[in-house]
This record gives sequence, structure tokens and C-alpha cells, in this order.
Amino acid sequence: MNFADMSLRRKARLLILRASKALGLFRLAKALTKKKLRILCYHNFAVAGIPEWEKLLTIDARSFEERMTYLAKHGYTVLGLDEGVDGLDSGALPDLPTVITIDDGWFNIKRYAHEILKRHGFPYTIYVSSHYSKHQVPLFNISIQYLLKATRKRTVRLDGLSLPFDANIDLSDEASANETRDRLIDYGHTRLNPQERRDFVLKAAELLEVDFGPLDHERAYHFVSASEIRELVADGVDIQMHSYRHVWPMERERALKELADDRAYLEPLAGKTLHHFCYPSGIYDESQFAYLTEANVKSATTCESGHNDADTHEFALNRFLDSDDIHPLEFEAEMTGYLELMRKLRQPLRKLTA
Repeated sequence: MNFADMSLRRKARLLILRASKALGLFRLAKALTKKKLRILCYHNFAVAGIPEWEKLLTIDARSFEERMTYLAKHGYTVLGLDEGVDGLDSGALPDLPTVITIDDGWFNIKRYAHEILKRHGFPYTIYVSSHYSKHQVPLFNISIQYLLKATRKRTVRLDGLSLPFDANIDLSDEASANETRDRLIDYGHTRLNPQERRDFVLKAAELLEVDFGPLDHERAYHFVSASEIRELVADGVDIQMHSYRHVWPMERERALKELADDRAYLEPLAGKTLHHFCYPSGIYDESQFAYLTEANVKSATTCESGHNDADTHEFALNRFLDSDDIHPLEFEAEMTGYLELMRKLRQPLRKLTA
């Protein structure tokens, strides 16, 4: 992350964090929160050249290595998800307990992250949306976003894709481009089967004059396959549920089907019954907790920042979403508990000003 490219607000935040660390507040926070469970959340991994729009959900493998080295050098006890959740229930957690989770099931987890975690001896969990593992095609929405960002053309006609709407795209108009992007993604998800979506992406790449071949060949936007999940499990990786189609419906029957379909695919590969769940995109409602209880789910993780203790609901576990967009100092502030204490201090202030 280039300091010169940051906004003034972001620079001010980092200056405050540096001052707080120099004053010993990070060390104090670490002592005060040493029994709180930290859960880290990652998504995709890459090496160099991460597009700006992907940085919120992707981390450079070298930065990830630095994060894991930090944990190892500064006394964080990395636990498996089962052990972390059980420790919350029993109150028997070691100092600085930390769980590492990775969402979705991207192939780059196996390519880049696995060996780093294995080298450090860190257990970790992958929450897999198994539809994209079963159907080995590039993730449609991410691929379409990439193509529209990568093309150098400003106006494009996609007549060759036989779309049921105007296929004229003006990429110089951000609002229009975003609307067309969303319509393309919706069309692919609702009207095309997995193989048709792959063909659509390749044809769109041709029309947009973007070389998608290397990304397709390297499976940059693919998920791990069934055989690769088996390999990871054999190497000690914990596999858990993330819904079958990466959706979490409000309707009971549809939500239970997402869990059942995910389990049906993953449990034979994992060789065990799965009891942990991660909300797709971190979106949930407390009314859905009853569905998880009915499905014999033990825990569910969110994308809400914060540490966890005995008072945290087992279906609303907090996680810190780490990515290439996070400065190392921000990572340290979160892990030591400094940012957690700042959130707690702000809560009464928000109530007074509400």
C-alpha cells in the first residue's frame, strides 16, 4: 500500500495509530484483550498487480506471509475453528487466541496461502460455496467486472452475445457502465448454465479485446475442485459451509436447502459432518438463527469487525476482514485489540449522540 496514494483521512488515521503505538497503547490493549478470540477472514490471494477494485477481497501472498510471521513472532496462539468455538463456550482459551478463516474456496488459496500456513504450522478453515467447486468455470460476476475494468475500449457493442436488452456500453459513463455490468451479471446468473457462463465470458473478452486466456488457464477466478479439496483435507485443512450458491435466503426452505446442498457436496470430501457456517457476503438477519439451529449448525461467522468472548452469540461471531487494502499498522492495531477497545469506547458516545 502506497502511503502517497492514500486519502488525507486515511493518512490521519495511520498517524494516530503510530502515535498510539508509540505511547504504549497497543501493548496495553494487548494485555487487556488477551483472552478475547480473534477470527481473521481472508478471501482471494495473488502475487503483484492486484487491480484496485479487487484489493478489498484479495491479499498479495507476500503480505499474507508477513501477516502470518507477525502472528508467529508476537505470541498469538493460532487455533482451529472447532477449538476456538469450544473455548468460547468453556472459557478455556489460551492467551491471544486466533482463528484463521478463508471464504469462498478460491483456487489461489491452494496455490499461494496453503504452503504459507503449513510452513507456520497454523490450522485454518476454508468456508466453501460448493456450486463453484463442482462447476469448474471462472466465477461469472468477478470475470465480468474484470473484463469491463480491463478493456481499453470506451464504447462497446455486445450484439454477439444475444442479450435480451440493449448491448451498447458506454464505459466513459460510470453510472451507465455499472448498470450494464449489473444487468450482464444478472443475465448470466439467471439465464445461463455454468458452461454457458464460461462461453459468455470468453466471447465478451473477445468483444472487449481483453486477453482473458492467461487468467482462465491459471484459474485465477476458479474455486478449488473436489479432488483439490480432498488434497487439502488430507493435509489437515478444515472445510466448512458457505452455502451452495453463495446466497443466504430469508425464506426458511431455501436457506435450509442451501445448507443441505452444500453439505451433500462437501461432507464426502471432508470425511466428516460439517457444523460451522459463514454468511455469504456477511449478510444475515437474527431471524435466520432458527434455521441454523434446525440444521444443527454450531457456529456462524460474520464480516463484522470485533473480538469474541462468552457474550458473543455463536451465530454472530465477529471477524477481521484482512486484505491488500489493510495497512500493516491497521492489522497490528486490530490484532493487539487497540481498535477493539476504541470501538467499545465509541459505543456509549454513539448512544449519547443518537
